[in-house]
Amino acid sequence: MKESVKVQVAGVSFFVVTEDGAERTEEIARIVDKKINNLVLQTTNCTKMKAAALCAMDFCRQSLEQKQQINELNEKIKKLEAELAKGKKSTPQSFLEIN
Repeated sequence: MKESVKVQVAGVSFFVVTEDGAERTEEIARIVDKKINNLVLQTTNCTKMKAAALCAMDFCRQSLEQKQQINELNEKIKKLEAELAKGKKSTPQSFLEIN
């Protein structure tokens, strides 16, 4: 069920309509807020707007990397399932190694 949760990020308070629940939404807001504030404090001439954009780009990069890892793992699972379906003996560990 959707609910409206008040959060504060980079000194700005606003409501988020979410199905994730208040606790999770507040946790996400705290993570983003902390990352933005750290960038502002650690980087010369970094405004909150620039820090927010950098955070968004970094979170997107992480998401893309995780999607790629998931796709690679799914491919390994498909190969392993195909081998098992054929009744061949194989070394499961070689398929499941994570780089």
